Amino acid sequence: MRKTLILFITMLLTTAFVLTGCSSSKKQESDNESTAQNSEPKQFQDGGAAITLTTDFVKNEQDKYTFQYSSPSSLCIGQKELKTDIASTGVSVSSPADYAKVVMQNIGIDSEYYEHGQALYFEWDKYINDTYYSYIGFVTETDDSYWMVQFATLKESYSELRNDFFKYYDSFTI
Repeated sequence: MRKTLILFITMLLTTAFVLTGCSSSKKQESDNESTAQNSEPKQFQDGGAAITLTTDFVKNEQDKYTFQYSSPSSLCIGQKELKTDIASTGVSVSSPADYAKVVMQNIGIDSEYYEHGQALYFEWDKYINDTYYSYIGFVTETDDSYWMVQFATLKESYSELRNDFFKYYDSFTI
C-alpha cells in the first residue's frame, strides 16, 4: 500500500506539465511577461474548494486531481487526500508537516518547508522533457483531509510569478 501511495504522488507531480498545455516555446516566454499583471481576477470552484486566479487560466478536464487549471505561463493543481485513505496505505501522517515530508520524500526532493498562514509551503525545481520547471506546493489540513495546492512554471519565469502564486493561494478556500 505504501508503494501505491508513493507511486501515485510521484506520478501526480512529475506528469503535470506533460498533461497540460504548458511548454517552453518562445511565444510562451514572451506571454509570461504580461500574463498575471494584465489579467482580471477569476474565481474557480471544484471539489469543494475555490481559488481566485486570473482570466488567463482555464480549467483542464482530467481525472487525476481534484482540480487543475493552466494558463500560458503557469499551472495550478489541487489535490485532496482523505486522511482515511492515507492511513489505509500504512503511512503515518498526523500533521501538515508529516504530509509535506511524505510528499517531498516521494517525489525525491530535498527542500525545507515554511509556514504561510495556516499552511506550509515548499519549493523545488524539476527537469522534465529537456525543460526546467519551478514549483511551489502548499499543504493545508482540514478535519478529514490534507490538501496540496501547487503552482508551477518555467524556471526562468518563477521569480516573476512567485508572488502571484502566494496571492492565488491566499484566495484558496475549502
